Amino acid sequence: MLNAIQQFGGALGIAVLATVFFAYVDHGHTSVSAMTNTTLLTLVPLALATLAVFRLPQRAREV
Repeated sequence: MLNAIQQFGGALGIAVLATVFFAYVDHGHTSVSAMTNTTLLTLVPLALATLAVFRLPQRAREV
């Protein structure tokens, strides 16, 4: 089940990034500019995930 969810999340992420990329291309940007803007937009969730790592507990809870 986890594997299926991870694959779905990866496919959804690629679909969203492709949509963003082609939206930039459709609005007159060059492909290099569109790729640069799309890459910069991917840094936002990456930075948020990096910050969220520090909120994780240091040790697992005892059961």
